[in-house]
Formats: sequence, C-alpha cells, structure tokens
Amino acid sequence: MSFDWSRLEGHGTKGGSFLKPQPESFEYRVLDALPDPTVIVDLDYSVLFANAAARLQAGLPEPKRLAVLPPGCCAASAPRCHEISHRRLTPCDGIDHCCPLKAVVDTGKSARTVHRHFGADGHEIWVDVHAAPVFDDEGRVACIVESCRDISASVLLERELARQRERLEELVQERTFHLTEALARLETIATTDLLTGIGNRRRLIETLCREMARARRHRRELSLLMLDLDDFKSINDALGHAHGDCVLRSIAQRIQQGLRATDALARWGGDEFVVVAPETDLLEAERLAGRLRCAIRGAGLGEISIGIAALSFADSPETLLDRADRALLSAKRLGKSRVAVASDPHTAQGLESGLESRLESGLGRESVGEDGRRGLRESRDPGITGSRGSTHG
Repeated sequence: MSFDWSRLEGHGTKGGSFLKPQPESFEYRVLDALPDPTVIVDLDYSVLFANAAARLQAGLPEPKRLAVLPPGCCAASAPRCHEISHRRLTPCDGIDHCCPLKAVVDTGKSARTVHRHFGADGHEIWVDVHAAPVFDDEGRVACIVESCRDISASVLLERELARQRERLEELVQERTFHLTEALARLETIATTDLLTGIGNRRRLIETLCREMARARRHRRELSLLMLDLDDFKSINDALGHAHGDCVLRSIAQRIQQGLRATDALARWGGDEFVVVAPETDLLEAERLAGRLRCAIRGAGLGEISIGIAALSFADSPETLLDRADRALLSAKRLGKSRVAVASDPHTAQGLESGLESRLESGLGRESVGEDGRRGLRESRDPGITGSRGSTHG
C-alpha cells in the first residue's frame, strides 16, 4: 500500500479549515537531514511529519513545503503510521509486534522494539524502532517522535546463524546417534562369543561382578555352574572341527533354553561354559545342573560334567570361579558325566572336614578316595528329586 500525500490538500480540520503547513525552520531541516527514517505521529497514529528518509522508504512524494502539522489537527485522510510502515489498516497489537506508540501513550516513557516494516515496493525491512513522547505545556503526551534504523542485515544474519546452529545441532544429534550405535555394536562384538553368539569371558566377568555385588547388598544366594563337554577332543578328531563347532553351538542353545531370564550364560573357552545363577542356592543349582545334563544328553549332543560353587562371604570373582573349576576337575577325575559341588571352605563344617567330598550315584554312596578330598560334593544325577522353593523348577 502506498499513500498519496497530495490527499492532504484541501481537507478540513477540526477548526473548519485546513491548517496550512508551518514555514520551514532550521529544526525541521535538521529532522529532514537525519539518515534514519523519522516521523512525528499524532495520538491517533496520524503522521504529522515524515523526514526525507521516511518519505523515501514509504514512497511518499516530496511535500511542497517542509512543515509539521500541529497535533490534533490532521485531516481524516492523513496517512497513519501503520499504513505507511506496515502496509496494514490497523495498528500493531500483537505480542511479537507490540506498538511502541501505544506504549509511549500508556506510560509516558520512551519505548523501543524491533518491527518488520515494508518499503514502497513491498520488500521486507527489519527496523529497530525508538519512540519518545513529546509533552504539551500541561505535561501531557501531545505526539510521539519515532525513528527507525534498518537492521535487516543483522536480522538476516541472525536468522542464518540460527539456521546454521539448528543444522549443526541436527548434525551433532545425528552423529551422536550413529556414534552411540557404533559403540553399542563394538560393545556387543567385544562381549559376544563369535562362534556361539552367547557372552564371552569378558561379559561373564562383568556380569559376575555385578551379580555378586547385588547378592551381597540384598543378602541373596548366588551359584556358579561350570560345564564341560566330555571327550570333545574325540569329536573334533573323528568328525572335524566344523562338526565340533556345530556341536558347541547346539550345546549353547540347549543350555540357554534351560535357563531363566535372570541367569547369564557365557563361553569360558574351548568346550567350557559358565552359568551365573542369581538367587540360587546349592540345592537349586544341583537341580538345574541335572536338567541341563539331561537336555544335552537327550539332544544327542553327548555327556557333560558340571562343577558348582555357591557364593561365600569371602569370595572374589576369581576365587568363586576357581572353586567351580576345581569342582569341575573333580567331576572329570571321578569318571565324567556327573556333577560336583564345592563346599564352602569358610563354614565350620568345611574347616572341620578338611573340604570333604561325597559322591552320589544312582546305586548309592561310595568312597571317592584321595582325588575326591578337595572340598567338593558331587552327584551323578542330581536334581531329579524335588527341591524346596526352587526358582528353577
């Protein structure tokens, strides 16, 4: 919208006749020389004066004489400031574009804001608006002086910087997401056994340390089972390593199927596997071992020997693993295809018996001789009878 300044000519005022422009003065020439668009606005938003920069920006014609109309005496057809700056018919009243003139009238104080104006050709101009009151002799606001400084370059630069920051944040989030995914994959690779897909020794140690700490914190039971496939070397020698690998994968799957979600299975190395069984005492661990042996035998995957150790108050991860390993060695020495249970060396019974062991078979008990005196308790087929409160049953 452009305003035809010539509409002012010939219009009447409140006095009945048009108030002729005042003669040019030095002050008006000073205002006209200001580089920033500057206008003097009446309380009804009528433009009383517009300097050369304001006229050029708004597309107003040059007046015949440089003059200022007195406040309250503008013609009804005089341009309103919002018409020539915002190209709109109503004053600014939005939160984002609050009217500084209204603020000056309401408070009697200067106001400053950033507005979006439009030039004569409709192009967008961002301006820093300063509005100040002009008081009459009685101390009331008579009109407002408003100057606007073009800050379009700064606003456009800020917008561009904001876009770049937003894009940079998106890139950072995207790279962080991919990096997190890559780290997760690397962690999985670092803690997974390549052959069987279950946890490896590293994951076992991490899990065991965590579960031992939790068991002690909550005063819960914890058992460790170490399993070894009997005569696995003969399978490799007779059928080849590829077949042996298939057997190991099948055994890992069978063991995993027989565990709870809270149990952890890992490959310790070669044909040895370890199960961490939280909240499981020795009796429950023996029953679990019996079921695992039956599952593997029933699948035609051979026989396994199992060593079991329960967490004692003085155990470290190394000593608990060592006791389970010694139990497994005892089971191997006692004829394989059986379960051996390590007694707690820190109990009164363990101290008095010198880590005595016992051997149970389907035919009854028998002496185990010198090899069985290693603090171990072993049974050929444990777990076929009931167990009190078993969480594995």
